[in-house]
Amino acid sequence: DWQITAELTPEAAEPTLKKLASTDASTATAIEKSSLEKGTLYNILVFDSQGNYVTENEYAHGFENSATALKLNGGLTYTFIAYSTNSKETLPEVAYANNIKNLSSATITVNGDQDLMYFRKSLQVEGDKETFLGVSLKHKLSQITTIIDATQTNYHITNIQSSINATREKLSLNLSDGAATAFG
Repeated sequence: DWQITAELTPEAAEPTLKKLASTDASTATAIEKSSLEKGTLYNILVFDSQGNYVTENEYAHGFENSATALKLNGGLTYTFIAYSTNSKETLPEVAYANNIKNLSSATITVNGDQDLMYFRKSLQVEGDKETFLGVSLKHKLSQITTIIDATQTNYHITNIQSSINATREKLSLNLSDGAATAFG
């Protein structure tokens, strides 16, 4: 009889508009930062210091220079929210409770099998200067990499079949703090 033991450990990472992928077979917690695929959509929302909606812009990675620049007042502090589903298709729309456009009521809902990523940063914008935001999207759902090494058994693995399915159909993300709630 063979016994398989699995150890699951959380990974902390901050990719810069990047997705995480483990490529190092020698350690289960290795992280490789890589850029989003060209054309991957993401949205940046801007809220003022009181949490009121100011503006937003949808971007396609690799084509940011062709997008309209965010025009904000210099000297003021804003909260920037970015999210992506790591897809070139449409992004989920932001919903606001009671149709009041503020950060505390802003949420998005995605399917449980989408690769939801999120970023939040408060930053004072300088007048008459370009401000670097440094978006660093973080995955909101678990990613599991399984490595099966049979070298000590002298057997050769030729076929493995497996599947992991979403346990919930939908995920709601509170944009003010990044809290995710699964449902359905």
